Amino acid sequence: MQYVPSNVMTEERVPVEIVPYQPQYRDAFRTLNEEWLTEYMEIEPEDRRVLADPEGTILAGGGVIVLALDDARPIGTGALINEGNGKYELAKMAVTGSYRGQGIGRRIAEQLIETARALGAREVELVSATLLPAATPLYRKLGFVEVPLGDNPYARADIRMTKTL
Repeated sequence: MQYVPSNVMTEERVPVEIVPYQPQYRDAFRTLNEEWLTEYMEIEPEDRRVLADPEGTILAGGGVIVLALDDARPIGTGALINEGNGKYELAKMAVTGSYRGQGIGRRIAEQLIETARALGAREVELVSATLLPAATPLYRKLGFVEVPLGDNPYARADIRMTKTL
């Protein structure tokens, strides 16, 4: 797996280290995603499938998972899912509640976009839900543009966005 390391302090105040996934972070990856899903919506079958086996569903296919750590404690995560032909999906973005609004999600997304670029990606896409208060504005600031939703495995998804690299 190619990975662009980051040891960055966010613009705000929390020193955050962004590290590649290791098996010791499996439960944190699942828990961080389940936290936001149950706060805003519900866990769907595709979530269960991916969160139960991130190694098989994301990493084995050439994808990447990162975790944001505050003093070695996982506080955020995100993934790139390899869709083939130079396209990756930005997915499973999550920051634990007490750390939201501090730029950590932005740092995770920026790290994953840079990693996609290093992997030779031409495009990064995502599906999201516009009811998430910070998600769509963040993605727009990062240069994602809305495209037709099309097919996707999530009932909650009501927006698809892409970014050309």
